[in-house]
Amino acid sequence: MLSTQALGRLGTIPLCASFSGLGRVTVGCSDGKARVFRIDDGTSCGVLAGHKDAVLQLAYSPSGRLLLTTSIDGLAKVWQPGLLANG
Repeated sequence: MLSTQALGRLGTIPLCASFSGLGRVTVGCSDGKARVFRIDDGTSCGVLAGHKDAVLQLAYSPSGRLLLTTSIDGLAKVWQPGLLANG
């Protein structure tokens, strides 16, 4: 199970989270990355890197296949977390 302690060991501050409906949770962090985890066992599916500042909001599409992230850097990005190597 994913815990705040596990996130704390990543060396960043979790700021927001969103559930995909497909067994994943994505956490937006202060380092500008969004980290994707499996809900059932907390293992990492991968990291979505591309923002230059903290990720403040996350939202999955109704299908759970697309993820929107917004950041302090002023950018909004659309991702396909299911395409991550461990996704």
